[in-house]
Amino acid sequence: KMEERRFWISLVIFLSVDLTAGYVTSPFMSRLERDEESMNYPIFDNSTPTFVESPAGQTVYLACSVYNLGTRVVSWIRKKDLHILSTGIFTYTNDKRFHVFHPVNTNSWNLQIKYPKPNDSGIYECQVSTEPKVSRGINLTVLGSKKFVSEIDKYDIPHEVSGKQRRAQIWGSPREPIAKIPDAKEIHIREGNDLTISCVVDHILKPTTTILWQREKTVLDITSARGGISIHTETRDRAAVSRLALLNLTLLDAGNYFCHPTDGRPASVTVHVIQNEQAAAMQFETDASVRFCHSILCPMLSLLSITIFRPG
Repeated sequence: KMEERRFWISLVIFLSVDLTAGYVTSPFMSRLERDEESMNYPIFDNSTPTFVESPAGQTVYLACSVYNLGTRVVSWIRKKDLHILSTGIFTYTNDKRFHVFHPVNTNSWNLQIKYPKPNDSGIYECQVSTEPKVSRGINLTVLGSKKFVSEIDKYDIPHEVSGKQRRAQIWGSPREPIAKIPDAKEIHIREGNDLTISCVVDHILKPTTTILWQREKTVLDITSARGGISIHTETRDRAAVSRLALLNLTLLDAGNYFCHPTDGRPASVTVHVIQNEQAAAMQFETDASVRFCHSILCPMLSLLSITIFRPG
């Protein structure tokens, strides 16, 4: 029994458990092998903002990128009620405003919240199914509707938050895509005409950045019920040009249009659609005035001027 006890004591000394790393090591495991195991542990991309402010009603994206994920799963948790919003690409909430974007062959697991409201504010946790679990929290603040209107009008002005994360702005990180619509802030166009809006996006840093077009709160794409929509986007270096084309405008197409990079600042333009009857009425009034001048008023004015200025 003494020899058996010595054997087990020797085995315990021979094997050591590294509780902090979560794996078993032995003196025969090289440092390189241990480093490789550590390198395969999930790592978060810390360049994404942990403080995000968003206007009420404007779709917001909470970014989370995880490297060395392997077979593990990413979940999104709403901390205030510990509700599991998603696991992998599957959503576990009846609130259809929440959706996870995971482009194929990327490390991104971004949480989309459509039409956010002030009560959506709080901490959202991007969690990886390790043991113990590792997570990264993002503090979301949704601005009230009145402030949303005022901020939309001056979106080019950075809005920093206090604390260590001063680089986090109202639309996310300072190192973010910025959209601009070169045309006027308002477009007036007749009913039945075709419309093209161009949007230039600078400072694109990630290949996963996409450009969305919205009319008010509705996302536009070629599958939209309206029909007659085409979107063409060209990317070069760190910039992109996106063109939205609408065929055969109707009065229902009037409104505010937004060009929105998924992880950056949007740009907006207001479109006014003029009814053809109004345009025709305006033209009729102009033509009638000209005819009245030629038939009655203009000859009378000419005769009056001759009478007044005739030499006595």
